[in-house]
Amino acid sequence: MNSCDLQLSPHTPLYDQLSRPFTFDDVLNALPGWRGMPFAERAVAIAYGVRNTSGHDLGWPANLDRAVYLELYEGVMDAILWAIERKYP
Repeated sequence: MNSCDLQLSPHTPLYDQLSRPFTFDDVLNALPGWRGMPFAERAVAIAYGVRNTSGHDLGWPANLDRAVYLELYEGVMDAILWAIERKYP
């Protein structure tokens, strides 16, 4: 499945705004700027950022409060459900 299958816009994805290499803190710092973005773009950016940081190392020093944790959780779940809905309409 590619970005066209998911009906994402062809422009540069939000997650490409993260400097390379990026850390979990970089993802957390990007969240406020992503809040007003389209649903799917934001969800995919959050899932990408969380996966590419926590998927390699769970030891990132980060201070998560309940609101930020919930925002990350919802973003990942939104991306999963969005992909399923697009793949199996």
